[in-house]
Amino acid sequence: WALWYAFAFVSFFNLLAYCSLLAKPFKGMGSVQLGMAIAVFLLVFGVPIGFMLWYRPLYNGVRTSKAGLFWLYFIVMLTHLALCGIAALGVPNTGGAGLLIGLKAFSAKSKVVGALCLISMLFWLVLLVFSCLSCKRGYSQYKSRGLTFADAKKDVTKSVAKAAL
Repeated sequence: WALWYAFAFVSFFNLLAYCSLLAKPFKGMGSVQLGMAIAVFLLVFGVPIGFMLWYRPLYNGVRTSKAGLFWLYFIVMLTHLALCGIAALGVPNTGGAGLLIGLKAFSAKSKVVGALCLISMLFWLVLLVFSCLSCKRGYSQYKSRGLTFADAKKDVTKSVAKAAL
């Protein structure tokens, strides 16, 4: 739960940092409207989807010992880790108000905007570290149950066959 709440908070703070970019635009930050749209999408849709695709599969995988649910969690969590890294880096037009945008804001003498972007970067990095720890704990649970990739393939095949019927 705590990691999901942290993701919601970081997404909200990231949106606030992007709002500050709208208030004081500068050269070299890319399309603020596109980045803002992605940040809004991340907050509005990413948080609930994150709950459905990485919190619930891990919980249900631990509860039922189904390898397929663990693998769903691992795949989605790796995507989440990549998202956190890109957002912390602050690549323009990606929705993450991070390092690159913050440094450009400081060079454009927008200290408040730069500070908000660097704080956003710090939050994304903290979320990245705790997400890695969550992956490690999930993998420990996966291995402690003696599950294998072959078990995951069986679970997925069974689920697909059940859904087709």
